[in-house]
Amino acid sequence: MHKRVAAERAGRSGDRTPSYKLSSTSLHASGDYLARTKGGDLHRQVPATGLLGGRPIKIADGTTVSMPDTEANQRAYPQEPGQKKGLGFPIMRLVGLISLSCGAVLGVAMVRKEIWMHLLAYNLIRTLMAQAALEAGVCPRDISFKGTLQTMLAFAAAGWSCSDRRNELYASVLSDVATHRVNDRPDRIEPRAVKRRPKKTRLLNEPRTVAKAHLLYGT
Repeated sequence: MHKRVAAERAGRSGDRTPSYKLSSTSLHASGDYLARTKGGDLHRQVPATGLLGGRPIKIADGTTVSMPDTEANQRAYPQEPGQKKGLGFPIMRLVGLISLSCGAVLGVAMVRKEIWMHLLAYNLIRTLMAQAALEAGVCPRDISFKGTLQTMLAFAAAGWSCSDRRNELYASVLSDVATHRVNDRPDRIEPRAVKRRPKKTRLLNEPRTVAKAHLLYGT
């Protein structure tokens, strides 16, 4: 009885802010589980656009990230084989699976826990973009990710913990996010050239430990 009354009151409150009920398993889950779950949920809830043979499209893409030069990172993410030992940085190689309809990351290979937490935040931002797009009647891909992030930062100091203004603030965020659109640029061409001039700094041609010894002891 008490549970039913509480549920009815919650339904009448009109709270439009997203609420997440995490089970005990989810609370103790790692960042990769949460990121995958949030990305998969968003991918299934957003209407698929640009179906191919009746199936939603997923994009595979890869990149590399330079890691701090530590022994642990060198063992886990070896540097390029063409570089001499001690002269290069560990390279993390990422391969991601991305939903075309909403931009959420569905899975990533070769990722450590810290990266998964960033991907979880990324998918939560994509969720906000999808909700704003739904209310504005546009495709989530038409919403600017950078514009959404800037809007969130601008509203961060407005006091999200203030319960009496939470709905008002969240509605304003959704409305503002929906105004940041990504225009179609089919004829955009960018030159493959470096804009900044290289700095006149000598290259490191010996292991860092040896270079430090030269500076400390003048050897």
